[in-house]
Amino acid sequence: RVAQMRYRCEQRQLTAHKSSSQIAFLLGNHELWGFSNNTLNEIVQRYEEALKEQKMYLLQNNILYSDDGNNIYKITADELRTQSRAGIRDTLKSARVILFGGLAFSGKNAEFNANNGIYRDTINRSQEVEESIKFDSLYDIVCNTLPDRNVIVFTHTPQKDWCSADYQQLGFIYVSGHTHRNYFYDDGEYRIYAD
Repeated sequence: RVAQMRYRCEQRQLTAHKSSSQIAFLLGNHELWGFSNNTLNEIVQRYEEALKEQKMYLLQNNILYSDDGNNIYKITADELRTQSRAGIRDTLKSARVILFGGLAFSGKNAEFNANNGIYRDTINRSQEVEESIKFDSLYDIVCNTLPDRNVIVFTHTPQKDWCSADYQQLGFIYVSGHTHRNYFYDDGEYRIYAD
């Protein structure tokens, strides 16, 4: 009986925790494995639908933001490309958290990339380069539109693998993984957290 009560209590706590949490998810190279018969857009759509059912959010070449801590909103890649800077700034004027990110790929990495099979048969090298260029162009829009905001750039691959610039935007926070080597830098102006 005590065990049953404890279990019910834990279930209520878990349910309460789930309902108050907001989870953003991004794809890594392993999440593309096993989808060789699908385009990248189809794969992204499948993950997005599965995550939506779980009340989670996919960060893939878009912005996710929260203005009150409880609701998550999205600005898509198409909206980033077509909206005016003033329009984007107006949309995000009261945002408390701004995440921009996605897989970003390894288009700028000449040593460890699709040629080494990191996406298995799903993405080839030319697609990988193209995807990094797309992401980098969206990143430029975000940097030029929100230079005074504390944007979290959340990518699977580190910036050097997808970005044409070799510097970070002042005030932005960069979070990445993929290399399996921990790296941390924070001087109060520039912040980089990597797995």
